[in-house]
Amino acid sequence: MEILKGVPVPVTNAGSKYPFRQMEVGDSFIVDPQQVLNVRTASYSYAKATVGVKFSTRRNPVDQLFYCWRIE
Repeated sequence: MEILKGVPVPVTNAGSKYPFRQMEVGDSFIVDPQQVLNVRTASYSYAKATVGVKFSTRRNPVDQLFYCWRIE
């Protein structure tokens, strides 16, 4: 078996349906109430695989909509 060096690891979230990769700290997107658990799970997985990234998904008390914010 040949050992290869310098082969880059492919980006794993290229097909993600959520824009985590494009978000900067302070950015957010509205989450469908029926998809909150899916977004929380996906954002947790993305943050775990990406150093220095954190997200928070919760209801905004002003407009009662759910948002996912990048907080770190």
